[in-house]
Amino acid sequence: MVDPVMTNAANAASGANANWIPIYPGTDGALVMGMIQWMISQKRINSEFLSCPNIGVAKRLGFPSFSSASWLVVIDEKHKKYGKYVRASDLGLDGGKDASVVVMEDGSLQSTDQASGPALIDISKEITIGEEKVHVKSAFRLLKEESFSSSIHEYSAACGVPAEQIAKLAQEFTSHGVKSSAIAHGGMMSGSGFLNAFSVITLNVLIGNLNCRGGFVMNGGGFKDAGKGPRYDLDSFDGQIKPKGIPFGRNVPYTKTSEFKW
Repeated sequence: MVDPVMTNAANAASGANANWIPIYPGTDGALVMGMIQWMISQKRINSEFLSCPNIGVAKRLGFPSFSSASWLVVIDEKHKKYGKYVRASDLGLDGGKDASVVVMEDGSLQSTDQASGPALIDISKEITIGEEKVHVKSAFRLLKEESFSSSIHEYSAACGVPAEQIAKLAQEFTSHGVKSSAIAHGGMMSGSGFLNAFSVITLNVLIGNLNCRGGFVMNGGGFKDAGKGPRYDLDSFDGQIKPKGIPFGRNVPYTKTSEFKW
């Protein structure tokens, strides 16, 4: 468990075999990038899963899901599509207009909805869009380069977790095939919370555990907080006092608070 503070609730839920890793608040992304760097350098990623460009190929290879690791992204900053996926329509390829593009094992370009086999994931090359030469990279290549943009010791200094422990955590996480899962608590309660949480979930993608037994369950569904049914009806009952004022979670614009009015 990675958390700045070891609470009683987390301690009780983690069990006797858990290991608490204290971290500087809001720096989970640095820890994860250090783990990703170690996983890639030690070849502890699921390359077969990452090479699946669509669900059809994934199912043939025995995976219940796929990823965008092989999809090409425009990286020329002056191009109008900078930072966006290359689309089949950009290259006149067969496939839906929103289909992305990958490089197949024979070096050919193919749309993601027409690809019938694994695609290459570590790609940096020039392609022609219209009459223009454009530099593109695969989504995995962009992640790889970003993870190696700092050393594991720099990531350690940023998050407060020793480099040796970052490597050990990555080794343990990748030692169980797809029967391992990393999760984050909501937005992780910091200004960079979304990106931190997104990085944690990316760990699951790299080991190919999405929707696998023992892995990470995608879109597990939810439940209505209150309503009619075989439980207390908290939406409407006699003598109900309607809430007013600012929500306890303070999840409203501060300009609507009574403090701001004063």
